[in-house]
Amino acid sequence: WWRSPHGALPSAIVLISPHEMRIRHRVGRLHLAAGMTEQPRDAGPLVTGPWLVRLRWAAALAQAIGVGVAVEALGLTLPLVPIASLIAVLAASNLVLGWWVSKGGSAEPRVYGVVLALDVTLLTALLWLTGGTSNPSTTVYLVYIALAAVTLGSRWTWTIAALSVAGYAIL
Repeated sequence: WWRSPHGALPSAIVLISPHEMRIRHRVGRLHLAAGMTEQPRDAGPLVTGPWLVRLRWAAALAQAIGVGVAVEALGLTLPLVPIASLIAVLAASNLVLGWWVSKGGSAEPRVYGVVLALDVTLLTALLWLTGGTSNPSTTVYLVYIALAAVTLGSRWTWTIAALSVAGYAIL
């Protein structure tokens, strides 16, 4: 939010939300129709350590289930030892991240950017072993790019996007 030195929003700014919250400027004060407080709250970091740890556990589980379905239900022959090793690296790095977060590790974008870069690298290796560009899971690259865009800022977004493009090109 931008505020003038007097604490009021300039009357030329019009804010519209998807939920039709009406924002009115009246007598130098901001009034919000949806019961929001007058002072904007600091939302804190968009990515928190515990949230990223849970997301990465879900990714590891989804990868293991996907490989199991491909082998058992679809009858595909896959190199299970290298695939299991990649999933184990993801799980081990997530254990380290979870420990670091539980000890009060800082929520710097650099840490989460490196974690997402590792995840993109592991995804590329997993896709290499499981069908390359013909694997429908290649769209997961877009999830990592979107996650970086929403949470980490432009520098890390471009880094994750470049790694994803390079990874897809390698496939």
